[in-house]
Amino acid sequence: MLKVDLVIFSFNSYFFLLICNTLKVIDFQLDLAYKMRMNKSYFLFLLVILCSFPLIQAQEGTKKVIDSLYLDLVIQKADTNRINTAIALVTELSLNGNHEKAIGIIQDNIGLSKKLNFDKGTASLLYVSGNCNADLENFHLALDDYNSSITYYEKIGNHTGVAYIKNNAGIIHRKLGNYSESIKHFLESIKYFEEIDFKVGASYGYASIGRTYNQVGELEQALKYTLKGYAVTKEIGDDLGVFHSAMFLAEIYVKIKDNQRALLYLKEAIQLARKENDKSFLGQVSERMGRLYIELGDFEKADNYLNQALGIFRRLKLPSSEISVLNGIAELHLKSEAFEEAEKVLTRANLMINDGTEKIIAIENYELMALLYDLSDDAKNALLWYKKKDSLKSMTFNEVEMEKIYQIQSQYELEKAEEVFQEEKAETDKEIQKQKTIIIVLIVLASAILIVAFFIYRSRKNKIAYTKLIDTQATELAESNKVKDRLFSIVAHDLKNSIFSISGVLNLLNDGALSSDEFNDLLPELTSNTNNTSLMLVNLLNWSKSQMKALDPKPISFNFKEIADEKENFFRSLATAKGVTLINETSDSNILADRDMVDIVVQNLMANAVKFCRKGDKVILSTKEENQNVTICIKDTGIGISKSNVNNLFKENSFTTIGTENEKGTGLGLVICKELVEINHGSIKVESTEGKGSTFCVTLPQK
Repeated sequence: MLKVDLVIFSFNSYFFLLICNTLKVIDFQLDLAYKMRMNKSYFLFLLVILCSFPLIQAQEGTKKVIDSLYLDLVIQKADTNRINTAIALVTELSLNGNHEKAIGIIQDNIGLSKKLNFDKGTASLLYVSGNCNADLENFHLALDDYNSSITYYEKIGNHTGVAYIKNNAGIIHRKLGNYSESIKHFLESIKYFEEIDFKVGASYGYASIGRTYNQVGELEQALKYTLKGYAVTKEIGDDLGVFHSAMFLAEIYVKIKDNQRALLYLKEAIQLARKENDKSFLGQVSERMGRLYIELGDFEKADNYLNQALGIFRRLKLPSSEISVLNGIAELHLKSEAFEEAEKVLTRANLMINDGTEKIIAIENYELMALLYDLSDDAKNALLWYKKKDSLKSMTFNEVEMEKIYQIQSQYELEKAEEVFQEEKAETDKEIQKQKTIIIVLIVLASAILIVAFFIYRSRKNKIAYTKLIDTQATELAESNKVKDRLFSIVAHDLKNSIFSISGVLNLLNDGALSSDEFNDLLPELTSNTNNTSLMLVNLLNWSKSQMKALDPKPISFNFKEIADEKENFFRSLATAKGVTLINETSDSNILADRDMVDIVVQNLMANAVKFCRKGDKVILSTKEENQNVTICIKDTGIGISKSNVNNLFKENSFTTIGTENEKGTGLGLVICKELVEINHGSIKVESTEGKGSTFCVTLPQK
């Protein structure tokens, strides 16, 4: 069944009283994984469907309403009134959990609706069928129903219906691990909602996208969209939307180690859950509170909250939610070193996993299983579960999938920009047409054939020039977006971990969660991280300039030994910390090149040399003059580079590997070095033996 990140839409009380006279009045219960209940609250989309139905006399009790509809269906003729009654009946059955009966009635009537060419009825029947199959966890059947329903809704121009179905389909794709398809459907849904200026629907879409990015670990994007949705729900006073947004925000802040903010949002969520008196909401908050207290080290509170959530989800018969809570309880047992209890809980949860279980929950279970056996020194079983986890993870999410998500996101933004461009173009065309009309009137009044010919000639010339201008602008826009997309992808992948790490430490310090001694212990790592991030930014800046042809060397004559001495001092502390010896064998050698660019090249090569050295290794910086050139060599005795990787070093494919102490890089350093050296009329080469070390040599013109 669908995981709840839908927002329930309540009608204005005055408007509700107006429709109560013509529509049946019951308490709808929509089973979207958390059995969300709201007295006298309805989906706006449900109103769109029901407003086309024949009037039904209000009845007391759901059973009487259903019995009455059954009777009407039996006696009615095979016309559109029968289809409307069938839609009302299957909607009632679906909302009360009788999904199989609803699907049976839909199958009996869908053929008649199509035969009558009753597109509105066919769309509604398929939509309800999709909801029923989704609740029954028949996800692929649900997607087929939704796709068919969209065809008919688009045919009758009902974009509100299309928007809701796109959201529902996005949720199912996320459950199936199709994250790029999920993002695509959510963005399309938001586009429809924004067209009709429906803020509630847009907030729903923002929350759904935020949850998807959260599941794939793109926390920066997840936080961006979830905060957007949270702000809208606050603005329109949608308590249920605020609840779900607060829950997602708490989950994200836990992941980025900002537990205090997470606790604030959870407290807001639990107040809303109590206000709505909804057990499923209380179960969700209890699970999240339990997991947060595990992070905070308060195992007693964590145990109380998790067991409270487990009881709620079992009573509501929500298997995916129950598995998730069991994973949390197992994690608590592992941290308490109660390995036998952890194994029992994980085994129970594992037996419940099936094709309908969210992939993210199954992955967590496999990972905890592997950790259990790892801590129990059972390497064989640990490896088995790690392989299962990696296999499922590779099926649901990989770098290719992430690239698809970025492409979809970029395409969406490009389309929005194109819409604005087309609107401006239409206004320009309109103005041009107006001017042409005035010119034609003047030509007729003047009755001058020569003037007519002249203005026609000019009009054609202007039109050609205008067309060329539009083509040029379109080409420039496409090229600009290509550069933007490349920069965005690199920044997202390479800088986010460093920024989050620095931000996390600073937030802890700001919140008083770190003592002075603890901060001093973290200071060397923080300083190193800051230096690495600074180098990343310098590399990214120079790379982006090179892509836009903005690098402009300013060659001067300078003594290279000055740079060598500066770099020796700069890397001394880092090398000493790793147990690496720096040796400076350079001599006074004048070079004719851009000094800043040479500085960047040496900085990158020295950083790489130290990065791939082990304790006891050496890094030697030397120079040699010959044939009016100076050759600068950085030699190390580190781990070296394999032959297969040597060929990838200077290619623009963001190639990078992890250092001897897990140091990370942007993968652009050597690409930048090559470009900077070559625009200064020099060359760079590398020699390396795996396990013995590497030597990078840069040759530049001498004064």
